[in-house]
Amino acid sequence: MSRCRILKEGDRNTRYFHLVATMRRKRKLIEKLTVDGQTITEPSELKKAVISYFKNLYTKQESSTFDIGSLGLAKLTTEQQQRLEAPVTLQEIKEAI
Repeated sequence: MSRCRILKEGDRNTRYFHLVATMRRKRKLIEKLTVDGQTITEPSELKKAVISYFKNLYTKQESSTFDIGSLGLAKLTTEQQQRLEAPVTLQEIKEAI
């Protein structure tokens, strides 16, 4: 029903439009956050906490070096390596299809 009313009322500068916008703004407002067990309510501190969170989330983490040889997988022979690197033949394409 509300969607029908929004379509009917539209974006006109009506009382209904302003009520909907005000309610949405209040619903989306972040008034407090709990960070590391502490509740933050000061707007400037909230801003710092949010920025810090997303900086930590999206900064590149130092990757540990990974050695595939440590997995204990069998190594390919020279013949197997050459076969993998060889161009695909028409016969192989026909068999796959």
